[in-house]
Amino acid sequence: MFDSMKWKYRASDITVFILLSLVLFLGLELAVRELMPPLDLNALTGRTMSQGPIDQWADEDAFCAYQPKPSIEAVGKTVNAHGHMSTPAIEFAKADSTMRILFLGESSTAGTGFNVPDSVTWPWQTVERLRALGHRVDFINGASGGYTTFESYGRLWSRLRFFNPDIVVVMHGWNDSYYINRLDEWPTSWRSNKNGGTGYHYKEYMEDYAPLMIDRCIGWSQLLSRIRLALYAKVGRGVVISEEERNQPIETTFDPKVLNLYADNLQLIQSFCVANTMGLFLVKQPTMLTRSAIDSSRFHWSGHSLSADGVMDVMDAFYATTDTLVDSNHIIDLRSLSGNAQILADQVHPSLQGCSIIAKMVSDHLHTNWPNKAPISSPKNKGL
Repeated sequence: MFDSMKWKYRASDITVFILLSLVLFLGLELAVRELMPPLDLNALTGRTMSQGPIDQWADEDAFCAYQPKPSIEAVGKTVNAHGHMSTPAIEFAKADSTMRILFLGESSTAGTGFNVPDSVTWPWQTVERLRALGHRVDFINGASGGYTTFESYGRLWSRLRFFNPDIVVVMHGWNDSYYINRLDEWPTSWRSNKNGGTGYHYKEYMEDYAPLMIDRCIGWSQLLSRIRLALYAKVGRGVVISEEERNQPIETTFDPKVLNLYADNLQLIQSFCVANTMGLFLVKQPTMLTRSAIDSSRFHWSGHSLSADGVMDVMDAFYATTDTLVDSNHIIDLRSLSGNAQILADQVHPSLQGCSIIAKMVSDHLHTNWPNKAPISSPKNKGL
């Protein structure tokens, strides 16, 4: 009888403890829901679609779709008061006898995608090397993640021109190839909202955190989701491709009209540089894809819908287009770096070591072909 009474009191204590724990949990859950913004664990682990990350660091811009928000700082990356990423504070007027370099490009130039600190980006290191070679120079990094030649020209024409750069260095190609099979919708909907306004509000699968089995059980709880995220570091893959997209028929060839669009945008940049006596240098962008090491299966990388061979065909065509626009001394060819996993952290973004190597190659070329040693813009087509 004593054991029976002892068990009754023990069971009663356990029941009280469970009830108090549930009340405490519900109280904390309600407090979290009331005081903190909602969190979608399934979206953070790439199981469901979520808003693209551009909203967090970019503002809409009527001339170039979007540009980095001025005066922000995150994970070693800064944006100055004019919206230039990984660029020191700079004024419109240049110091006496100072040459100003403007870098245009995508995330591989901005130092995002595979994030590198400001001073490690290859444009920053390029300028430091030029200063060590005796050049008086400052710079603007006008690149941004997601940019194509379209955004770069719009930003050059509408904003960056007023900083009066003397030299413009352009590295584009990879992002332009995103649109190779989207030409039917491109002219009217590219970088635009449904109401016709400029925008970048889109949804995609973003794996910021590597998914765990437990996520499916705790995703309903804001409290448990936050505890789970606090206990595990961000080791996700970034943009991921849905199974639905993976099952789409693979394309092996691209619409050649994309080459006309790419060439048109580069020619707009070129003609603007010629009209404003700015030196123009075009960079042939390195990638991890090489003819000797191509995976012939579907090549999925942030929206590409071609086979690896098809993407290489596009890039080769872009390289050839570059050759038709400017003389060889105004082309900086980085293709020798392609396929090197130590130089490229992924398919296109340079690693820390890669940034230093690219900076050396670019600075050596600029030093050799500085405007007082070669024609300032050297267009092949004088009518541009």
